[in-house]
Amino acid sequence: MKRKKIRLLPLACGLTLCLAGLLGGCKAQEEITNVPTPKPEKQTVVINHELEAPEHYIEVIGNGEIIASPDFATIQLGVTATGETAEAASAACQEQTGKAAEAASSLEIRRQDISQRGVEIAPKQKEGTTTVTHYEATDVVTVVVRRVAQSETILTTLMDAGEFEFLGVTYSITESSEAYRMALAAATQDALAKATMLAEATEVQLGQVIGIVETAYDDSALIGENFESSAIAVSAQITVRYRIA
Repeated sequence: MKRKKIRLLPLACGLTLCLAGLLGGCKAQEEITNVPTPKPEKQTVVINHELEAPEHYIEVIGNGEIIASPDFATIQLGVTATGETAEAASAACQEQTGKAAEAASSLEIRRQDISQRGVEIAPKQKEGTTTVTHYEATDVVTVVVRRVAQSETILTTLMDAGEFEFLGVTYSITESSEAYRMALAAATQDALAKATMLAEATEVQLGQVIGIVETAYDDSALIGENFESSAIAVSAQITVRYRIA
């Protein structure tokens, strides 16, 4: 009996078995191409995100007010004079306003700080008729006082100089920035006092400031304003947030 010889053939495709009957033969090495592995339609992404612990805080509003000193005072005096004619009434009125101007000048008030509105003349008629009995002239004298502390003394001197009607005295400020800065500091102290009180009442530890907002302020808001009192209030407001533990 003849023995059949079995010969092992080398694999033509490396480690890949060649199934000739099913695959129709093996591909040569140069015919093999690298094809990327298809990705799934939906990808699952895992993100490890640690949430920060919420920040605890106390938020308060601080208010501050400073009484500022006015830069000048304005005194207004009314003058009234009568005459049989318009010219006579006007002359009498101007005589009175001249006395006010002289008295102001004697108090070392600058001439540019003394002004007059201008004489106004009106005919006065007999009641129930159109007959003019006399004429009345009126004027207003305005005196600007730079030495505000002496405004009352100056007013008394002016009133004694002639027959005047006191129309009023007002006070004004031309520079409020320094007063506002002081009010801002006072508002900061007020906010701290409020926050400290709240922290003690709730038994928490008051920490550092983590936010502060200043309420909008117009430093020219007081310029040109006339105040009836010589105590001009300048205020500031802030919102402060303190961290607590």
